[in-house]
Amino acid sequence: MGERKRKRKYKQLSSVERDLLSVLLAEGAKVREIARELGRDPSSISREARRNSSEVHGKYLGSRAQGRAEQRRRVASRRERIRNPKVRKFVEEHLAKQWSPEQIAGRAKRKRVGKVSHETIYQYIYEQGDLERRKELIACLRRAHRKRKPRRAGRHDRRGKIPNRTPLNERPAEAATRRRKGHWEGDTMVSRQSKAALKVMVDRKTRLTRIKRVTRRTKELVTAATVSILKDYPLCQRRTLTLDNGLEYAGHEYITSQTKVRCFFTRPYTSWEKPVVENTNGLIREYFPKRTDFKKVSDDEVQFVEDRLNNRPRKCLSYRTPNEAFYPSVALRG
Repeated sequence: MGERKRKRKYKQLSSVERDLLSVLLAEGAKVREIARELGRDPSSISREARRNSSEVHGKYLGSRAQGRAEQRRRVASRRERIRNPKVRKFVEEHLAKQWSPEQIAGRAKRKRVGKVSHETIYQYIYEQGDLERRKELIACLRRAHRKRKPRRAGRHDRRGKIPNRTPLNERPAEAATRRRKGHWEGDTMVSRQSKAALKVMVDRKTRLTRIKRVTRRTKELVTAATVSILKDYPLCQRRTLTLDNGLEYAGHEYITSQTKVRCFFTRPYTSWEKPVVENTNGLIREYFPKRTDFKKVSDDEVQFVEDRLNNRPRKCLSYRTPNEAFYPSVALRG
């Protein structure tokens, strides 16, 4: 059996080859002669001379040809990295919703929109030829925020004591495993500019987030907001509530009497014992930075942020959204 003839892969001419080509053309050598000299296909030599000869005097100069070739490579490297229009539209629509490139890539795969990696999305953003468009897309990227420093253990708690509080170590084990929804974590986000605050609650399993604005961080208002949120769900979706030791939670017994939800308390200054809501607070701060005056924030703005978070896919949920994870019917419709 004869040896199968292999097609040689085309390789760009080097700068040395271009210099030699320039000399041979100036000497009047024929294309086939030059091709034999350089060990190239005649069509490659012909194409090179045609593409890179001067438009003015028609001469081929090796240095000029090399410069043109390098410029074409630079332009080619900036060409549209996401060529599928459907995928490109999906990427840009969800960048506008402040999804991360990783979330977009994972969601595109889950929804079978098309294949695209998070690295390709980053390259697509940063290699935009249009400077203004590049700035617009970069502005869509979420910024990382500085993590809170944990408070020193053993620090004296001067906030007072919450009567009849149940410590976290008595919380049912199933709440720690996050296997069932209905185990919530709660926190209060304060404003330095006024006494208004945000009451935040997150389901530990699905990351479903609820946010209510209160005009003051008092026991009465925070308790009322907590009860209002929990009563939106049936008993099977409200099992436990993990809180910190802020005095606004002194009404925990009333919460339990109204909702049948048992409240459990972390140790003082141990925010890591309710990690889900602490992480969610960081996501909320992307919309309401530290110096935001919650007194000036409308309920519609709060609802907008809540909707954004609940409709953003999470890697920990296999790129489902919290809404889809908490409400199966939403996932079926999607």
